[in-house]
Amino acid sequence: MRVDRIDYFLCDDVGVASSIYYEIALARRLLEYATKAKDPAKYVEMLQSFLTRYLQEGTRETYIAANTLAMKECNLVVDGTRDPDTITLEVAAAVHAHRSPGSSPFDKWVGYLEHLRGEDPDALVDEMRGERP
Repeated sequence: MRVDRIDYFLCDDVGVASSIYYEIALARRLLEYATKAKDPAKYVEMLQSFLTRYLQEGTRETYIAANTLAMKECNLVVDGTRDPDTITLEVAAAVHAHRSPGSSPFDKWVGYLEHLRGEDPDALVDEMRGERP
């Protein structure tokens, strides 16, 4: 993914104590495994593997580092423990303000062709194309 193409970056902070985020991420991952595993033995195997990586092989530290970096660079941090409708309204308002008129990359072209106002568009196109054989 090309980072320079990201227009707005949002972080969902799920608690005052930052460690809550990682435990919620852990719980979400465990629930994901639970829905994927059809066989209870397979689920236990997946849990053991993930929890071993989480506690002993740096997975928790990876979550912490990724979240720390993301929080530094994001445009908006929302409290993910609030009502989803409230969060949605906050995000929509922030994105709308971010994209409001005046922040368009095309602003530099507004009025660029003002001197051609009233000219016949077909004549302008013909002029740009040049003489045809």
